[in-house]
Amino acid sequence: MGLRVLHVVDPVSRSGGPCALRLLADGLGRVEGVEQDVLVLGGTADGELARGEGIDVFHRIAPAGRQAVLASTAMRRFVRRHGPYDVVHAWSIPAYTLVALAVPGALRMLTLTAGPTSRRGAHWLRMALRERPGTVLCASSVISRSLRSCGMSEDVVHVLHPGLDFGRIEHGDRARLREQWGIGESTRVIALVGEPASACDGWRASWILSGLAGVGLDAAVVVPDGVREVHRGYERAARMDLADRFIVDGRAARPWSILPACDAALFLGDDTREAGRGGGRAEPGAFPVLWAMAAGVMVVAEAGYAIGEVLEDHHSALLAKPGDDWGLVRALMRGLTDEQLAWRLRDTVRSEAFSYFSRQRYCSDLAVVYEQVAEGLPVRVPDLPATGGLRFSGRT
Repeated sequence: MGLRVLHVVDPVSRSGGPCALRLLADGLGRVEGVEQDVLVLGGTADGELARGEGIDVFHRIAPAGRQAVLASTAMRRFVRRHGPYDVVHAWSIPAYTLVALAVPGALRMLTLTAGPTSRRGAHWLRMALRERPGTVLCASSVISRSLRSCGMSEDVVHVLHPGLDFGRIEHGDRARLREQWGIGESTRVIALVGEPASACDGWRASWILSGLAGVGLDAAVVVPDGVREVHRGYERAARMDLADRFIVDGRAARPWSILPACDAALFLGDDTREAGRGGGRAEPGAFPVLWAMAAGVMVVAEAGYAIGEVLEDHHSALLAKPGDDWGLVRALMRGLTDEQLAWRLRDTVRSEAFSYFSRQRYCSDLAVVYEQVAEGLPVRVPDLPATGGLRFSGRT
C-alpha cells in the first residue's frame, strides 16, 4: 500500500487520555503498508505523556494558550518540511479543526474515543466537516449515534471498535500493588474507571465506599489523581474513618497498570441525559471499562448507553439504574461476596474482550480504512457483533 499517515494528537483533550494514547501507540508500526508519524500538540509534559504510553513522538508543537487553532502557521510549516502525507489523522476535535484550517487540501480523518461534551460541540464538528470534509471513526456506536443525531451523514461517521494489547496487563503485580497501597488480601479493592479522569466523581466514589463499609464489607476504592471532588471525597472518607481505604493513585488513569490488584471496576457515568448546551458537566467515557474486561475484572456500572453496548446485566456485569448509588452498593456487595457469580462474570468479560477487542483486528481494519480514504473510496468498516444489551428491571 505504501501510505504515509500523520497523526495529530492532543494528549489532554477529552479524546486524548491515556487509553486513547495507548490505542494510538498500539497501532504504530503494526498497520501493514503504512508509515506513520506522530505530531503532539502541547508542551513538554504533553510530549512526555505521549512517550510514556509508548508513542514515538516525531515532532511537537506548543500552541499559544493551549488553543490548537493558534498553531496553524507552525502546522503548515511542519507539513511543508516533512510532507507530503497521504492522510492526516486527528485524535480530537481541536486537532481536527487545526488540520482543517492549516492543511485544507489534506485527506483527513478523526478518531473519537469519547463523544463531544454537548450538542454545541457536535454541531461545531458538523460545521467543520461541511467546510473541510473528512472521515470520523468512533470507538463506539453510542458516539456515532450522538453525532448522527446532530445531522452528520452516515457516509462520514463510522464505528471502528478499539483494540487492546492484552500483554499490558501484568497479573503478577497484584501482591506488589496491594503492598504499596497498604491493603491486605482480604480487602476487596474497587477501581474507579472512566476517561478523562477529571470527569469521574470522587465524591460519589466515597459515598459508595462508606455504603459498603456500612453493610460490613472490608473494601477500598482506588481513584485516579485529578478526579472531580477528589479532596471532598477523601475528607468524607476520613470522617468515616476510611481514609486508608480511599486511595488516590495517578496510575489508576492507566487502568491496565492497577487492575490486576483489583476485585471490581466501578464505572459512574450517565450518558442517558444530554449535557447542557453550553457544555454542562461532562460524563466520563467508558473506554477504560474495556480494559477491565480484558483484565477479567468484574464490572459494576450505571446502565447507560455506552455501557449497554458492551455489557449485559447479570451476564457480563452487574448494572444499576443511573443515579442509584444504593443499587450500585448492593451490586458490589453481591458481586464481591458471591464467588460463583464473580467467577462467571469475570470469565465472560475476559472471553468477550478477547473476541471483540483484539489489537490485530483493530490494526487490520484501520489499514483497510486508510486505503479506502487514500483512494477516495467509500469507507466500509467491517461489522462487529454486538456484545451487550440493557436487560434489567425497569429499563429497556
